[in-house]
Amino acid sequence: TLGTDPMHPDSDGDGLRDGDEPNPSGDQDGDGAPNPLDPDADNDRIHDGTERGLGCDDGATEDCTPDADPDTTTGVLNPDSDGDQLADGVEDADGDGAVSDDETDPNDPSDLDLEADTDGDGIPDVIEGLHDFDGDGLGNYNDPDSDGDSVLDLDEADSSTGAPDTDSDGANDFLDVDSDNDGVHDGDDNCRQVANPDQLDTNGDGLGDACDDDPELPMDADDDGVDDSDDNCPDVPNPDQLDADNDGLGDACDDDPELPSDSDSDGVADSADNCPDVPNPDQADADNDGLGDACDPSSAGCDQALDPAACDNPQGGDEVGFGFEVKGSSLFCNAVHPPASPPAPVVIPWLLLALGAITLTRRR
Repeated sequence: TLGTDPMHPDSDGDGLRDGDEPNPSGDQDGDGAPNPLDPDADNDRIHDGTERGLGCDDGATEDCTPDADPDTTTGVLNPDSDGDQLADGVEDADGDGAVSDDETDPNDPSDLDLEADTDGDGIPDVIEGLHDFDGDGLGNYNDPDSDGDSVLDLDEADSSTGAPDTDSDGANDFLDVDSDNDGVHDGDDNCRQVANPDQLDTNGDGLGDACDDDPELPMDADDDGVDDSDDNCPDVPNPDQLDADNDGLGDACDDDPELPSDSDSDGVADSADNCPDVPNPDQADADNDGLGDACDPSSAGCDQALDPAACDNPQGGDEVGFGFEVKGSSLFCNAVHPPASPPAPVVIPWLLLALGAITLTRRR
């Protein structure tokens, strides 16, 4: 009924036989595994068999460490055998059951190491304690986020006090999910230690006005003196804003600052591309107007590159004026022809006959 293996004397392979496991129906550390199936039933970082002074027999697995000092034992279900607020596995750091030169004795409260900080969060283990505040299976002393508020204990610690209590409610910030008691969860609060229920952030820098030294100052994430809106490397300090290839990405954050910019990835550098924003590796330009066919709305016509002298009637003939047209980055002039002259009047044959008759009459 406990889920142990009837064919194996040590189901969890910790060196302690199933029948010798204390409180076999219990789950001492609340991790969901009953003690006979949990190689470290009290979650103190020392295997149960080692705490009993045993070796690794009966088919023990990698979850067993033979006791290097069988004459001394610690509690299988007591994570702090000497009651000094340091877990047995913190004092016996290598978990071999013996006290090494650089370790303290888990059975001696007088050698308490007040500086021990197992999880490296800046808060001593003796302050964090063995309790598992957020129920994640890790004791506070070994949990980087003891209260589970998505803010690391390291960020909630204080270099002078170690564990501040911002709102003076009796709970240190690392065990308080709303450190300033403003109704906003620490993980979402833009001023975690200053009450600001409105969460105003005028300059949008992620720091609320209530705790921002200059809430009107434009955001400069990398503190290089260049506003993020103008910074070509907003996350990498580069006050010089150098951009060797003129691709809009500063050299400081450009993987290849010497590589010419190719905005449309067609293999032609923008500086030579007649359609820099439209892929056209062939660079076709039917009307030779400097604008590639791929981005030229009219790829044929009688355009000529604009030159004031050339637009005075460059082709001769009866052109009387030129209109100007912008295409891409170039200006062109287009010939404008005058309307065709009206057709010559038609000479009517009977008028010629009349003139002939008049001539004959005069002769008579």
